[in-house]
Amino acid sequence: MKILLIGKGRMSIEFKKLYSNEIVDNFSSKEEFKDYDNLDGVIDFSYPELSISSASYCLKHHIPLVIGTTNLTDKQLQIIKDVSKKIPICVDSNFSLGILKLKKCIDSLSSCHFDKIIIREYHHVDKKDTPSGTALSLKKYLNKLFLNSIEIMSFREGNICGMHSIEFINKGESIILTHDAKSRSIFASGAYEALKILKNKNKGFFNFGEIING
Repeated sequence: MKILLIGKGRMSIEFKKLYSNEIVDNFSSKEEFKDYDNLDGVIDFSYPELSISSASYCLKHHIPLVIGTTNLTDKQLQIIKDVSKKIPICVDSNFSLGILKLKKCIDSLSSCHFDKIIIREYHHVDKKDTPSGTALSLKKYLNKLFLNSIEIMSFREGNICGMHSIEFINKGESIILTHDAKSRSIFASGAYEALKILKNKNKGFFNFGEIING
């Protein structure tokens, strides 16, 4: 594929390691957008304001867009959803297949009662958003299945790629489900697969699970 990569952070660096021969350009400011021949799509690991510019660019050229940017406001997300009425867009905070499997494990507990549910998320010390986008996504997912008030605890240590642990607590026992990302390459390859699938869609707004699970 011929991919325009937006953002210069850790995720973009990891993506370039895997797919450097397919990246036609990589930058992190809206002033650098320009036309390219036969571009297959855009992958954006930047920041919310620039992701909006990416959406406008993809709309202009009618190409698919994958956004891995976190901390989008409701207003920004609505702008992206409006654009997705004309082009295919996938937005997610986590492009790991393991997180999708974690959600299936959560589903298996949905008929159970728990006194308390806690999400603990661990990331590197330079991560800007707290809680993580994945933790917020997991909380939203849990809220659909359980009546409990979900607590999120955030930790910033060393160079942790991302670990999310959910503890389901009852008196005298608990169940803990954990996803531990050992490398950012899993997120990069997930975003790449999402773009490959989006190429075959005309329009629509999707999360990673909807793309992978069809």
